[in-house]
Amino acid sequence: MLFEKKWFHWITGRALNRLVELETIATSLETIPDLKDEDGAPMKLRLYRHPSHRYWQRQKTEIATLVHRFSVELGHSLGKYGEILCDAGLGGAGFVKAAKNVNEWNGKKWDKTGHNLDRIYVRDGLEYGCEIKNTLKYLPTPEREIKIDLAHHLGLIPLFIARWLPKDHIYKTVQKGGNVILFEHQLYPVSQEALAGEVSSRLGLPAKCLDEFPPSAVARFVGVHERRLRGRR
Repeated sequence: MLFEKKWFHWITGRALNRLVELETIATSLETIPDLKDEDGAPMKLRLYRHPSHRYWQRQKTEIATLVHRFSVELGHSLGKYGEILCDAGLGGAGFVKAAKNVNEWNGKKWDKTGHNLDRIYVRDGLEYGCEIKNTLKYLPTPEREIKIDLAHHLGLIPLFIARWLPKDHIYKTVQKGGNVILFEHQLYPVSQEALAGEVSSRLGLPAKCLDEFPPSAVARFVGVHERRLRGRR
């Protein structure tokens, strides 16, 4: 994620693998039995380190505990917080929240899979079927394609509101008639300012405490919406 604006994540992954092959860096998949993942299994972390780093085992549990705090203990809450900020931010720009957690709209129902859409926002007669992801990891490609098909089936414009997506994911979404809003940082409530600061400073991950959805992201989407509206006239 440190380089996601400059390179695709798979390029960074290949670079890391090559550095491991050259023994420039070392890596290991560590199991942390005292911490459980979202499925209740022992937590696993892929760690990279300099080969000469002698005391990395001391840091392993500290890092795992920090990752567990934001990804498991607060994971669901952060997702809900992102939705709350989106509702307020887009609502302030005139987008009405017409439905949430929905797979049925205007007499049409999606029954091919068990998926639904987080929101339906409406403004100026345009209806957006929206998926909101306040997560560090990217929306998986199969899920993205299902959500696009779901939105189209319901007669909606696909809309993804996410911390970040690779440029090719954005391109493919736009090619299929959808739109994307990026807000760059995982959004934390102000009550979690200390945790967000620790995640950012110790792990170098994009985390930030905000009490509103980034106005610049809303403004960019308003511009996209207005261009789409002009194209229909």
